[in-house]
Amino acid sequence: TGASVVATATPSTPPAPPKALAAGDKLEWLPTYEEALGRARKEKKLVLLDFYTDWCGWCKRLDKDVFAEESFQKAAGGVLAVKVNAEKVPQLAQRFKVSSFPRLFFLNAEGVTVERIHGYLNLADFTTRVQAVNQQEGVSCN
Repeated sequence: TGASVVATATPSTPPAPPKALAAGDKLEWLPTYEEALGRARKEKKLVLLDFYTDWCGWCKRLDKDVFAEESFQKAAGGVLAVKVNAEKVPQLAQRFKVSSFPRLFFLNAEGVTVERIHGYLNLADFTTRVQAVNQQEGVSCN
């Protein structure tokens, strides 16, 4: 006689842990200025250009205290960001007349500077600035 196949219930898999934030809901880091600007033009988004150096202590603190924080990631949702090592890409640093670090620029979809940040800002101050730029440029804040 043929063996019969019995369907057995498999235990349900536990629910996946909640994602921190979906890609469109947070700041998105891209590898190059050119890629960020190209995407910004197509998607009508802001670009955050972060000029730094390897030896800049305030740059490292900005990464740790601000950029790594989920509240900032969410406030900057929809913004395309690029970190530019000014010593490795000096022509871009010269184009933006960067002489101190950290130095940050918000660019609109056409690549025009709409806001500049000179030096370190704490989480609350940087978050306020990114929200203001988003509102000014008509980008929805999350």
